[in-house]
Amino acid sequence: MENRSVFVIELLCPEPVGRGDEGNEKVVKFLAKLAEVLDQKPERGPVSHLSKKYGLAGWLPLTRGGAIHLYAWDNRKPSLVSVDVTGSFPIYKKHALRYAGRYFGVSDGNNIVSRSISPPPPTWKELARDVYRQRLTLLADDCQRPRSKKVVEFLPELAEEIDMIPLYTVHTKECHAWMHWETSGSVLSWLNGCLSLDIYTCKPFSAKRAICFTTRYFRTRNLKSYSY
Repeated sequence: MENRSVFVIELLCPEPVGRGDEGNEKVVKFLAKLAEVLDQKPERGPVSHLSKKYGLAGWLPLTRGGAIHLYAWDNRKPSLVSVDVTGSFPIYKKHALRYAGRYFGVSDGNNIVSRSISPPPPTWKELARDVYRQRLTLLADDCQRPRSKKVVEFLPELAEEIDMIPLYTVHTKECHAWMHWETSGSVLSWLNGCLSLDIYTCKPFSAKRAICFTTRYFRTRNLKSYSY
């Protein structure tokens, strides 16, 4: 399995993203253009979803098991935008950071932060303590295919295990699978006994349950976890 990269950008925006058609269009355009900035091809077109409880979300699966996810909270001032980029490809972090700041009109460097899991995350400056975000990355190199279940069934069962609401059925391509939830989503890649799983959500979930479920499902004894 190729090295897994995860990059997070968060911004305090001077203007609301928007909760109607204007906001949906703005999010979809951002996702498509960011894929170009990262020199990555979309696996399918971007989609957006407005949750009355959690806000506006956008999601774009990329080839090679990558994904871009965005969540915008306009029910606070200033609005908060959180962007997750994950995949088995080099992430042009400076380009992505510069583009996100320009797109959302954030010129003050104090209002935009970024982090990654490789190298280990630097000290994280919290921009919005009132907004919940949780992320988990799992990596293993000794996985076995489930005896009685298909690998593509893993993500729906994981959603049930950690109490997430799926918005769409699982999208699969070769050794990759994507699933969008009301409160964000997950991406799974598996190849030759290696596995990577990224979970990003604005709803609390039990990392321990996710880790234990993944360990049992793929019968791995060498699962590494990164919570951030």
